[in-house]
Amino acid sequence: MAMEASELNEDIDIEQIVFQIISHAGDGKSDVMMALRKARKGEYDKAKELLEEANEKLSKAHKMHANLVQKESAGEEVNMSLLLAHAEDHFMNASMARDLVSEMVLLFEERDKE
Repeated sequence: MAMEASELNEDIDIEQIVFQIISHAGDGKSDVMMALRKARKGEYDKAKELLEEANEKLSKAHKMHANLVQKESAGEEVNMSLLLAHAEDHFMNASMARDLVSEMVLLFEERDKE
């Protein structure tokens, strides 16, 4: 069964969105891990700056993911692929790391003030 041009374009569009999710989530997680390293050294301002940068990148990943959800809720078929599952996994892990490291930075900072 041959794929029509519009179906091919939709698949490419979705694939591009998936790669953007992976890219933004990966970059965000890198910033989060660097923030943790800075906090361990007592560089809290730099750690918080890196967490803000991570938030911006993860916000972009979230918007891209929301775009896919909106496509599906509008009736477009969004095929669940291994690549999409991989992107969602990256995004969830980066988001969890951000949440956890944000709390850790605050804990380290409070501890050092004592």
